Amino acid sequence: MSSINILFVGDIIGKPGLQMVETWLPGMIQKYKADFVIVNGENAAGGKGCTAKEGEFLFNLGVHSITGGNHTWDKHQSQDYLKKEPRYIRPLNYPRGTYGNGYYIAETEKGKIGVLNLQGRTFMPAIDCPFRGGEWAIAKMKEETNIIIVDFHAEATAEKIAMSFFLDGKVTALIGTHTHVQTSDERILPGGTAFITDVGMTGPYDSVIGMKAQAALNRFLFQTPQKYETASDNIHLCGVFLKVDTETGKALSFLSLIRNYQTKMISHPLPRIDQDKKLHDLLLPFCRLKQGEIWEDETGKFKVGCLDASDESDIKKLFGKEKAVLAIHDPPYNFVAFQKRDVDGFIKWCK
Repeated sequence: MSSINILFVGDIIGKPGLQMVETWLPGMIQKYKADFVIVNGENAAGGKGCTAKEGEFLFNLGVHSITGGNHTWDKHQSQDYLKKEPRYIRPLNYPRGTYGNGYYIAETEKGKIGVLNLQGRTFMPAIDCPFRGGEWAIAKMKEETNIIIVDFHAEATAEKIAMSFFLDGKVTALIGTHTHVQTSDERILPGGTAFITDVGMTGPYDSVIGMKAQAALNRFLFQTPQKYETASDNIHLCGVFLKVDTETGKALSFLSLIRNYQTKMISHPLPRIDQDKKLHDLLLPFCRLKQGEIWEDETGKFKVGCLDASDESDIKKLFGKEKAVLAIHDPPYNFVAFQKRDVDGFIKWCK
């Protein structure tokens, strides 16, 4: 049985979400041996839409298709991008004549993969029926491939679950987006369709579904419009991983994913001493050691050296006849930044 591996990344929220994807996606592609990557990008451009800038950034990271939603239309540049980029799709069930395409079929080394974007109508704009529209599109896509991933961008849990029953056995996966909180109901349905009510967002968790909390709170308190501003802290990446039978298009395994780290360093990086004059002048008086010098405390218990760790004479100068209990080094900084050793040379030195 041949199979294909697919990653789907949930709604990317502005710059913090893009940074998270840049950090995690390459490693996830490698770890899960992903053959195809889909992301929902309707909030990528500052929380509103996805322009060519964000789209090309994502495609250059290894993304193969970008899906949308109700915020796809919030910036006119997003609509311009839909006209010329077939890999960037919008919900199919918008009225006829709307810019862009509702599905995309990609060629891969393991066969064709179809991506379909639908939008719910409960508590959302009253557009065309996603059930009937999806049914029509799937019949067309089936002429080329059995592997069809559906991004169902909907507000109501009931509508998403109803769609899962409607499409079970007809598509590979039905992945809910829009509500930005990952649900814990991922499963493979009896007909072989993988389903999750909502994949979650890739963005700041210290927020109201991506928006700065105070602005969102004011909307509820005062019932007046507030400026949408993307939050920036505690960013998570949410997604799912699928292993799919290439012949039948049925899901073989289905796994939800969440990756996170505290991101204050991204939003507020530490200043560099070579670029920040104030910090440079403040720290300079404490920089007493010159290259090759060693400082030792009065008790003889502690030593600090400004030395070259790859220079045997420097090591002997610091240790004498003693041996290190623990050595911590940073290979990328030492042998890449300064081009002192190639990878093989560094490994040989480590041994």
